[in-house]
Amino acid sequence: MKTRYYYLILLLLLCLPQMLHAQNTPVKPVEPNEELHAGASVTKRLAYHDAGENTTNYYRFLTTEPLLFQFDFSNFAYNQGWGDPLPQTTIALSCNLAGESSDVLPHLFLLNVDGKTGQFLTSSGSKPMELPAGSYQFTFTGHKIGGIHPLQSQTASPFTSEIPPATYFFDLHITTEVPPAPVVPEPDPDDAALPAIPSPNSEALVALPASAGVNSVCLFASRDGSGTKGDLTVNYADDLGRNIETARRGCIAQGRNLVSLQEYDSWGRKGNIWLEAAKDTTAGAYLSPAQCKTLAACTNGGDSRPYTETVYEESPLDRPIRQYGPGQDWKSKGKAVSSVYTSNSEFAGELHCMKFAAGEKNRCRNDGNRYRIL
Repeated sequence: MKTRYYYLILLLLLCLPQMLHAQNTPVKPVEPNEELHAGASVTKRLAYHDAGENTTNYYRFLTTEPLLFQFDFSNFAYNQGWGDPLPQTTIALSCNLAGESSDVLPHLFLLNVDGKTGQFLTSSGSKPMELPAGSYQFTFTGHKIGGIHPLQSQTASPFTSEIPPATYFFDLHITTEVPPAPVVPEPDPDDAALPAIPSPNSEALVALPASAGVNSVCLFASRDGSGTKGDLTVNYADDLGRNIETARRGCIAQGRNLVSLQEYDSWGRKGNIWLEAAKDTTAGAYLSPAQCKTLAACTNGGDSRPYTETVYEESPLDRPIRQYGPGQDWKSKGKAVSSVYTSNSEFAGELHCMKFAAGEKNRCRNDGNRYRIL
């Protein structure tokens, strides 16, 4: 039991100096933000070490108006203390600028220092930036060797006032000025000589006559700029998008409206093309195929075949072999435009093909179906 008490007393004696030191360490008050105005020039020495809490690695400031800020860096220094020595390579120092308002996004600064000379490289620094009114804090957040490995001490030595940690220093220099006024481009003097562009016609669109429930495309060409006098054409289509009927307004001397019909055969090929017929219905209105056929016959002297008929060959090539013009006489007398599709062969008469073969001598000989050059 006595041995246990001795160990407990020894442990208390070892912890007592640390407890007394913690009690005697004053709490550093939070520095108020320094107010900066246009034309200010401030230099602050920032330090960052590898152990414990950093209390000199930031600078707080505020501005009551939008200002243009320039951040510059100089006078890098390094105290080895305990830990790793200054590396003979490029040291990357990281800093950031954050505002208390959520509208201001944090800005990151990456500063490069030559590890041999301790000089800031020419790439270090920042471009002027405009900050709105508010409170800000610039913080020196850490460092890396060559931008890859953190320069953290790996030794187990205690952190005391006699043996300080490795510490990095540099001067932060801030200058402010009033932001420049936005540049307003001067008007081009040539613009004054340009003619004025008239405003677009804001009148309501003209409703073109077309029958509802049928696919249609209306075309209107005005003669005087109005929506009443002009040429109207309405193309009606089936559900496959094929044109099946065309209605035109006032296209003949009597001012009557016209309509024409387009038929298709069972294979979807163009069939009978009916002649235009005069009608007395509303201009552009759709008529059924039966009505179109009746009007076409009446308009063309009661002819029973007022259409062009196309006959196709029995193949999937959709090649026409006969085409009869409008009128019963063409069909009854067998008058049609005929097409014959054939190929060259040895016994094709007019389509007979001659073959010429070149020999060693410049002579030509007829070998029946071919001429040979000897």
